[in-house]
Amino acid sequence: MPYGYGVWLKINNPFIKNITSHIAHATIMCNMTREEASKLKKKLKTKYDIEINGHCKPIGEKYDKDDDLKSCGVSCKIEDWESIKEKCSGFSGSIPENPHITFQYFDVFEKNFPFLSDTGDVVVADIKSTNPLEWKIIEN
Repeated sequence: MPYGYGVWLKINNPFIKNITSHIAHATIMCNMTREEASKLKKKLKTKYDIEINGHCKPIGEKYDKDDDLKSCGVSCKIEDWESIKEKCSGFSGSIPENPHITFQYFDVFEKNFPFLSDTGDVVVADIKSTNPLEWKIIEN
C-alpha cells in the first residue's frame, strides 16, 4: 500500500485540518520517485484554488491493484485540473481520476460537512510508509 513519493495540494483550511489525523491533502500524483516528484512540482504553480463538496463518503478509487487501504473523504474541484493532468502526463505515477481529500483511513463513515473553498500549496510528500500518520512533506 505505500505510495512512494508524490505531489500533493496541502490543505490549509483549519476546519479540514482538524478533521484529519494525517496531513490534509489532495493528491495530484503518487507512486513516483523523489526526483520525478520534485521535477513535477517545479512544472506546477505554487498554489491552486480548491472547492470541497461537503459530503464525506467511502472512496472506492485505488491507485494500484494491491491498494487495500479503506478510506473516506470528500470530492473536490481543483483549479486547472485538466492542465495539471496534462503536465503530469510526462511522468510515471498515478493520478486520481476524481480529485478528493481523504478525511480518514482504515475506517469509513458518511457525514455531511459544509461546502468549503481553500487554496492548496503544492508540495512533495514522502508517502512510503504504510501508516498515513508517518507521511511527511519533504519539499514546500
